[in-house]
This record gives sequence, structure tokens and C-alpha cells, in this order.
Amino acid sequence: MSIPYQQSRAKIEIPRLENLLGFIKQPLAVEEKIQLNADVHRSLISHRPHDLCMEEDVQSLFQPCDGPGDAKDLNTHGLVTAVLKPPPRGGTENAFIGFWDANIRSVIETLIPYGTSIRNSNQHTETRNLRPDFGHLISGKCVFRGEEMGPNSMEDPKVKLRNKLPKWVYSPAPYVLGMLCDSRAFSSLILSGGYYCNVSVMTLVAITPPPVGKLRMPVVHDLVTVDLSLTKGRIDNIRHLINLASLLKPLADMITSAGSEYEPMERRHYAESRVQRLQSTYNKLREKKVLNVDQLIFARGNTVRLGPRGIATEPGGESELRKCLKCVLEALIVTHQIPLFHRDIRWSNIVRAVEDQSKWFIIDWEDAAYPPTLAQEDFTPESHSPAIKHDGHGAEVDIWGVGHLITSCLTGDISMDLKALGRKICEDSERLTARMVLDMIEETT
Repeated sequence: MSIPYQQSRAKIEIPRLENLLGFIKQPLAVEEKIQLNADVHRSLISHRPHDLCMEEDVQSLFQPCDGPGDAKDLNTHGLVTAVLKPPPRGGTENAFIGFWDANIRSVIETLIPYGTSIRNSNQHTETRNLRPDFGHLISGKCVFRGEEMGPNSMEDPKVKLRNKLPKWVYSPAPYVLGMLCDSRAFSSLILSGGYYCNVSVMTLVAITPPPVGKLRMPVVHDLVTVDLSLTKGRIDNIRHLINLASLLKPLADMITSAGSEYEPMERRHYAESRVQRLQSTYNKLREKKVLNVDQLIFARGNTVRLGPRGIATEPGGESELRKCLKCVLEALIVTHQIPLFHRDIRWSNIVRAVEDQSKWFIIDWEDAAYPPTLAQEDFTPESHSPAIKHDGHGAEVDIWGVGHLITSCLTGDISMDLKALGRKICEDSERLTARMVLDMIEETT
């Protein structure tokens, strides 16, 4: 896949609303498809009744090749990762944010690297907030926005999306684009089939100006819906976004309003008691001079800002993976001496430093805990140690997480010895320390 792929669509004409669905669903040109290792390409083909994905579905986005393909390229690695990883099987809205980001935010940021993403979470605020849950700005204009609903929410995301646009500021553009994510739909336990299916449904939409003479509210038009719990759905979604992304800059260029619609910022909103707990955790990290962790920039009321900014990506090869693991373990060696346990070590909470890309740091200490610890029933078993489900867990949950970083890393050139070590770290997590694991990794060639 050629990034920026927009060069092949530089003079694209914005389709009329009635032709927009056909534009989004059009096949990709051969040069726009992602080169994927032939073995990984075959592994995506599935005849399982609950996750059918035929060869033609895979080939609508990927081209098989003999080498590692584009999965080794940092630009497209995230797109491959999004297809390979299913959503969490349950949990709160926070459990789904990483999944939504992988399938939407990371895709848009890869395709339009010169834009700016914003994310808003205001479920704990009492004041009305017109920021979308997710938005992508080009020249300060939010031409792609989305609303996301967690499993326990009773809100209608389509209504929420419309209500956050009380006036139309996008003239003369005919529409702007967006999406709705709803993790509530069709959650069921099918005993006869022997599997649990938690479906995440995403609908791409077009938002048009209010009709003349009608209520002054923009209109949200459904375009296409995909099921992101299915491999085919995740493939279709990325293909749709590749087509859709080519429209965003032309739409932004049409809009004549001056100034930025939103000032980009990374903020999170919590109950004030949780802010106090976060402050305590980050103060302890600063007091102990823990390296390779994010920092609390400020906290006020129920709002916190964390930094520094990082790159949300997995390592592109074994050498980068080893550097990443070293950074993670250097942090855990110190925090486990406090003792303080992160408890959520996984790729969505490991980011690459912007200034020095040989450095990585651990983010999101929201669930960190001192002993005695309590069981965390809503943590997904696929990405967390079994010990997390029991009171009194400790460093073993972070050690297991480090092993899982190795076994779940999707870069194609990890040695069999290092993969085997990752499995061993998970199996022996209760008797290993972070220092021991660092030594084991350095001794494995």
C-alpha cells in the first residue's frame, strides 16, 4: 500500500450524497491494497460459522506476498493489527476504547497523517459538552467525527451525534462524515454452539445541513454498517475508510469558516475521588523517579491531563521489541519495589516516545494498585493474567503482561526462542521478578 495513498486520488471529485455509498464500497486499486505475508494472509481465511471470511474478502484489502509485506512498515502495521485482533468479550466502555481506536482512529491517522485527532470522554461531567467522542481535524475543521456507546449505555449514538451539532458551520461543503459505534448490540450466550459473541456494530454516516424551513438540526444519514466483531467486518471497515479518507481534505478545503472548530487536547474526565487516586499514583511515580512512564501534567476538579504525547504503535521487528521490553521492565523493576502494580500491561498501554523512538513508556496507571489488591472481574482473560481475578494478586500480573506483549506482538520476524520465552514468562509469572525477566530476555539470542 502506498502511503500517502491520496497521491493516486489527488484530483478526486466529491460525490453527491446519493452516490456516496457506492464510492465508499468501491473496490481498491491493486496499488492501494496492503502487502501481507502469505501465511498471515491464509490465516485470515475462515470457514468457522460464527466468523466466515472467504478468500475474496481477504483479497479485497490484502495482497499476499512472500516476505513480511507492509506489516513491517510502521505506517501500515496498525491496519494489519486491527484486522487480526477481535474486540473484548465484555467490560465497560473503557474496555472498548482501545479497540475502537485501533479500527478507526489509527486507520484515519495512518491515511491522513497531517490531520489532528481529538478524543473526548465526558461521562463523568455534568456540563454539556459538544465535543464528539472522536474527531479528526484538518486545518482545524472537524470533517470526520464519531460517537461511541459502551455495553451499558442506553443512549442512542445517532441522536447524540446529531445533538452535538446545534448549528451548521461547514458551508459550502455538502456534508461532513462520521461514524457510530455501539457495543451493546446482540450480546448473547449460545449454549448449543459453545461460543460467546459480543458484537460491536459500526455505522458510517454522512451529516448534511438542516433542511430549509425545518427544525434547525443537521440530518444524519446512515451509509453502511459493519460488524467489527467479525474478521470480514474489520476488513470491510478499513476498505471503507480508505475510500472515505480520500474525501476528507477536499471537504475541509471547501469549508470557508475561519478558525479552529476545536483546540486539540488530550484530557480525561473522572470522578473527583478517582482524580485524587490518580494524583497519588503519579506523585509516587515521580517521587521514586520511575523512568519510562507517562506523567500527570495537571489535575483540576474532575479533569486530568497526561503526557508526554507518544506514538501508539507496536514494534516493527525483534530489535525494536527487545528495546521496548527493556524500557517496560526497567519501569516495573522500580514500581514493584514500592510496591505498586500497573495491572494492565498490554500493547494499548505501551507507546513509543516521539523525540527518541528507541524509547517506550507505560501509560494509563488508572487501574494501578498497592497491596492488598482486589480482584478485577471486568478485565478480559485474553489479555490479562488469571491472577487478576483473585484478591491479593501482585507483581505476577505485570510479569504475565510482559510475556503476553511478546506472544501477542504481530511483527513477523520474532525468533521462535523469544516467542517461547514469552510463553514461559506467562507460565512462570508467579515466581519471576521484573529483574529476572529482563535478564532472561537479554540472555535469549
